[in-house]
Amino acid sequence: MRIGVNLSTTDEHGRLLDGKGLAAMARLIEDVGLDGAWLGDHLPIPGTDVRRRPDPLMALLLAAHATERIELGTCIYAPGLRGMYEVAQRFATMTTLAPGRFTLGVGTGSQQREYEAAGVD
Repeated sequence: MRIGVNLSTTDEHGRLLDGKGLAAMARLIEDVGLDGAWLGDHLPIPGTDVRRRPDPLMALLLAAHATERIELGTCIYAPGLRGMYEVAQRFATMTTLAPGRFTLGVGTGSQQREYEAAGVD
């Protein structure tokens, strides 16, 4: 059995972590012996603080740089909200810079307002 957890992007007071904080969180996950760090994908929606979060692939890439062995994954990434060539390049970057450690979970997304914000039908 493997156990992974959500990579928190906020501190105990709900403030967004900076790069050093995200790296420290990823190292903590690895140091306690867990197997993976995962992040979901939602577009930020103006006027909602709940949606404040960094780009999942950029945050996971930073986590890859800060760790050596944990699996890094998306749960769930919505490629339909972005251009297909941008998404393909970003996935290729993750697999190149974190070889054998990136797992991609994809879905359609569940928020109509995210599609509206992205200008996608």
